[in-house]
Formats: sequence, structure tokens, C-alpha cells
Amino acid sequence: GVRAIPETCLTALRKMCDERGALLIYDEVQCGMGRTGKLFAHEWAENAQPDIMCVAKGVGGGFPFGACLTTEETGIVMQPGSHGS
Repeated sequence: GVRAIPETCLTALRKMCDERGALLIYDEVQCGMGRTGKLFAHEWAENAQPDIMCVAKGVGGGFPFGACLTTEETGIVMQPGSHGS
């Protein structure tokens, strides 16, 4: 199942990652693509944007498809195939 995380927690996670130089990664497979009223669930929280976001299901429109979305800064260091299984 999906459990909603309070906005304060997401904002605190973003701050902690920034302070430590860590990447913030969200899994939006079950809650993304408009299922919460916004395109991605994390958009309900201000200042909590991820560096990497995993999406699937809804993005494929019924076709089994997934994607790994990144910020431009994070994407620069990722090479094709470095993030897949």
C-alpha cells in the first residue's frame, strides 16, 4: 500500500540530502501520474524536489513501461545503462 508522508518530512529529507551531498530518490510508481491530484505526489510538498524519480505503470498507458527521471545536474553523471537492472 501507499502511506502519505507529511510535507515536513519530505522537506526535511531534501534539506538533509543537500547538507550531506546525498541524492534524494522518490518512487512514484504507485502514486505518480496524477493519482493524487498533481502529476507527481511529491509536488504537494514545497522545496522537496527529488534528484531521481522512478515512474512506471501510468506513464506507459497500459504498456509495461518504466522510467528513471533525473534533474539535469544528476543526469549529467549517469551514463546509459548505469541505472538499470
